[in-house]
Amino acid sequence: RVSTADADQEVKERSILCLGVLLSRVGDELKQELTTCLPLLLEKLQNELTRLMAVRTLLQIVESPVCADAEIKASILKAVQEVASLLRKSNRPLKVASLHFLDVAIRRFGKVLPVQTYDELLNELKPLISDEDLHLLPLGLTSVVVIWHANPSSINVVKQEISPSVFKLVRSPLIQGQILDSLLALFAILVRTNDKEFSALVSALVEPATAPTPEGQFALSKQAFSTIALCIAVLRIDSDKNMKMTVSEFVRKIEDTRSTDSLKYLSLVTLGEIVRRAS
Repeated sequence: RVSTADADQEVKERSILCLGVLLSRVGDELKQELTTCLPLLLEKLQNELTRLMAVRTLLQIVESPVCADAEIKASILKAVQEVASLLRKSNRPLKVASLHFLDVAIRRFGKVLPVQTYDELLNELKPLISDEDLHLLPLGLTSVVVIWHANPSSINVVKQEISPSVFKLVRSPLIQGQILDSLLALFAILVRTNDKEFSALVSALVEPATAPTPEGQFALSKQAFSTIALCIAVLRIDSDKNMKMTVSEFVRKIEDTRSTDSLKYLSLVTLGEIVRRAS
């Protein structure tokens, strides 16, 4: 049914899902059949009508502990690049399924992916790091963190391609909940890879609050101030030796008569977050 070209669309979709259930349950007992089934699944990624079901089926397989055969591993690695390209599509359910698949596949098999594949993945993720789609955003941020854990050397591409979007993101009034948690996890790895960049990261986060504004107005929303303060606090937690310097610097900003109201407000909120997390 999966391979039949003229099968009814619903029948074909159900057949693909059934194949996934079968392989995820007893894939280790079907080694001879794998050479036929897996290429079929990869082929379905090319078809606009079947690719969503194919991605969901591959997710079932990669999540299964019994699917550890070399044949399955090779097929999953082939699928990673193909599924990454699906992030460009306008089909939202397809993007969500693709991000879930990539997350699990990289966690499980990321250590053997070529370095070039990570660069390509980050380039595909870059457009998702914005507040235009708040459902996709935490999945995209989490994928960036997962990629770094699998391949720490990809941090240079993260800084070049992803960081500019992230620093725009912290200004958004829409960052909260799962999105905020994913964002904080990303900032934690940025400082963890190179503690010497702590000051540069803090300066980049503080910069929006230094912009001049009309009297009585703040440069950012209260939620954006809170987001930035949390990000700075996370940087401090992951770089403990910088705590005294950070606290002294923000106290100085509060006392400085040249500081904008926005900067003083951010400094107060940040000090509060640092104390809260430290205790």
